[in-house]
Amino acid sequence: MIGADILPWSTGIYEGSPVQNSNLTNYANMRTEGVDVQVNTKNLTGKFKWESHLLFGYVRNKVTDYKINKNAVIHSYFYSPGIPIAGKSRDVLMAIPWLGLSAENGYPLVMINDEKSQDYNTYFNGLKPEDLIESSVSVPPFFLVHCAMYILIKA
Repeated sequence: MIGADILPWSTGIYEGSPVQNSNLTNYANMRTEGVDVQVNTKNLTGKFKWESHLLFGYVRNKVTDYKINKNAVIHSYFYSPGIPIAGKSRDVLMAIPWLGLSAENGYPLVMINDEKSQDYNTYFNGLKPEDLIESSVSVPPFFLVHCAMYILIKA
């Protein structure tokens, strides 16, 4: 479940109604793939025992279909998690294209009609989701856990 969808008023379920929690629907499809590998070793056996345990994991996901809110405001893509984007990870972090800073005043530069500018209102009002850059994901796809156990057995 990616989130809550607001149902049509004709259903009788609306924000603030006593049955507000009944508005949970699946409005996106997602595919998740991953692998876990665990290695356990007994390094020493006898009076002194030493065991090592290593767990490595990898996981990724991709939104395969998104059914609502196709006209969301641009700043909604910067929340974590942001608006789902079909074909991208649910945990994607989107960024504005970086053109550097102005040599005159140090302010960020933006591109409007193929020219560098500092007219941020015009820039943000014309910014579309396809103008954004996929910078990373908010959840690391790899993890590694190592645990070593030492046991001394008294004779």
